[in-house]
Amino acid sequence: MNATVYALVASDFPGVFRYIGVTVQPLARRLLAHCYEAGAKYDFGGTRYYGGDRRKAAWIQEVIARGAEVLIVPLVEQLDETESRVTERQLIAEHSPGGQLLNLQSVPPSLT
Repeated sequence: MNATVYALVASDFPGVFRYIGVTVQPLARRLLAHCYEAGAKYDFGGTRYYGGDRRKAAWIQEVIARGAEVLIVPLVEQLDETESRVTERQLIAEHSPGGQLLNLQSVPPSLT
């Protein structure tokens, strides 16, 4: 398995990681899936949620609404499954204290 740990950022704030994830898909396909999932959550009156993170979906919608783009940035590439999960957790822990990450793992249970 060749996995990539990645971050989602807004094109107008490229240095601010808003979500960290891991994928074995091509990054362009994974980004498209994130954007599609966000649209599906709000295309039906904002009340249907198909799982996942409402806060991440809202952030994606906000970025698009202000005319910026959601970008996917590779952080660490060519990892096996174990390495990818460990690296993802480490990076989430490193970037969570500032309160900018939208990962469910970095959010208190009361907000998920």
